[in-house]
Amino acid sequence: MRILCFIDILGSGGAQRQLVNLAVGFKKRGCDVSFLTYHADDFYLPILQDYGINVELIEQDSYIKRLFLCRCFIRKGRFDVVISFLEAPSFISEVAGFPFHKWKIIVGERSANPRIMKSLKRKFFRVFHLFANYVVSNSFSNRTLVKKINPFLSDRRNIVIYNAYDLQTLDSTKFKIREKEDGKFHIVIAARHQRLKNLKNLALAISLLDDSLKKRLLIEWYGRQENGCFEENVQIIEELGLNEIVRFYPPTLKIYEKMVAAEAVGLFSLMKDFRTQFAKRCVWVNQF
Repeated sequence: MRILCFIDILGSGGAQRQLVNLAVGFKKRGCDVSFLTYHADDFYLPILQDYGINVELIEQDSYIKRLFLCRCFIRKGRFDVVISFLEAPSFISEVAGFPFHKWKIIVGERSANPRIMKSLKRKFFRVFHLFANYVVSNSFSNRTLVKKINPFLSDRRNIVIYNAYDLQTLDSTKFKIREKEDGKFHIVIAARHQRLKNLKNLALAISLLDDSLKKRLLIEWYGRQENGCFEENVQIIEELGLNEIVRFYPPTLKIYEKMVAAEAVGLFSLMKDFRTQFAKRCVWVNQF
């Protein structure tokens, strides 16, 4: 079976990590797997190269020309399945299958972002899900959003599959854990800098803690820092005087080692009453 994995960039995002994991899994099962991207970034390239997965880059600044070139590549590729993650690649893969296609089109919805409901552009992209064979969300909240935007999409084609992880790779016994000398409670966050990841409310929640708890807390954030949101996050941390508590690092392929060595892994995406709940839980658990 020939499978094409299609995404915008091989940068250090969660969607990229998931699609790379899928590609490796398919390759291990004997499938002929290749990648298509249209922005240059080689963060995950070493993993794909280790498994002999070819990566095709179509770099084109013009949106129209990019759509046309990617469509031609897909239609001429003789693939059995095209799997695309994120809005723009999914839209292109769906357009590539119009007006007819022999291959299966599977698109992945990776984030239950409530802003989708307020964006005409994002709603427009999801109308084209009607041309996909399957729309796979990684949560039921995400699936519900898709259904609200595109009520004509049948439940049979609008499904949920949770994010996959290689448990053998995540086996903690494979990592050497060094004892910490600072006596702090370490929380590791792996996420690119965007408002959806909710650092602002996390920082405000930390500021509500007692000073005794603050002194015992250390948050290490690993993620892409190339956009304006990173500068905003740095400014928020400085304004609240949390420089010694929250530290930012660039993304790393050794993130599992960082997680295993920490006391906790943080997932602080947007949620209701986040600041109050975080502060209450920290005081109630009292384990820092």
